Amino acid sequence: MTHVSSLSLMTIRRTTPDIEGDASTLTTAAKGRLLQRESTREALIQAGARSFAEHGLEGVKVALVAKAAGVANGTFYLYFKNKEELYREVVNRLTDDLARRVAVVHETYERDAPDEGDRAEVAAFVDFVEQYPNSIGAFWADGPNGRPMEILAAQREAELRRMQRDGTVRTDIDMKVTARAEAYLLMASLNWWDETREVSREVLVASLSELRRRGTRPTP
Repeated sequence: MTHVSSLSLMTIRRTTPDIEGDASTLTTAAKGRLLQRESTREALIQAGARSFAEHGLEGVKVALVAKAAGVANGTFYLYFKNKEELYREVVNRLTDDLARRVAVVHETYERDAPDEGDRAEVAAFVDFVEQYPNSIGAFWADGPNGRPMEILAAQREAELRRMQRDGTVRTDIDMKVTARAEAYLLMASLNWWDETREVSREVLVASLSELRRRGTRPTP
C-alpha cells in the first residue's frame, strides 16, 4: 500500500526553493511574490498528500493535484517536474519527521535505561501513526535520500551497536540483521494497527516493546 497521510503536513519541516538575495532587502511587492510562491508550493504538497492517501501514486494525475491545490495544471510544473517528484517530497517529509522523533528519544533516555528507551521509541512510532494515518505504506517507496525503511533501519542499527558496546544488547546476534528485522516487524505491525485498531494503543506499545526486549537483551 503506497499511501501517505491525508492529514496536514504543515508541522513537518518545510523545504522551499532557494531564493537569491537577502529577504530583508526585498521590496514589499517582492516579499509578497515570495510568500505567494511558498504558499503555492505548500498547497501543492498538501494536495498531493491528500491525493496520494486516497488514490495511491499510480492513481494520481497531475491535473487532480493541481485542481485540489486551486492552481492551473501548468503551475504545477513550475514547482515539480512530475507527480513522482512531488511524491518523493511528501515521503521525504514523513521520513524526516519520524527520524527526528526517534532521535529525540535517543537523546532523552539514559544509557542505563534501555527498556524505558525502547518503550518510548515504540510510543513515538505510534504517535506518528496517530498523527499521520495511512502513511506507513510510503516507507516502502523510494525517497530522495533512499528507501525510507532503510533509513530507519540504519538509524536503529546505529543505536543497537551503541547499546551493544554498553553491554545492554546481546553480542551473539548480528546488529544489521536485527535492526532490519525489528524495523520491518514494527512498521508492518503499525500498518495493521492503523487499518484495524483491533487492540488498544497501550497493548500495541507494550507488546512491541516486549518483543524488542526479549529479542535483544542479554540473558541474565
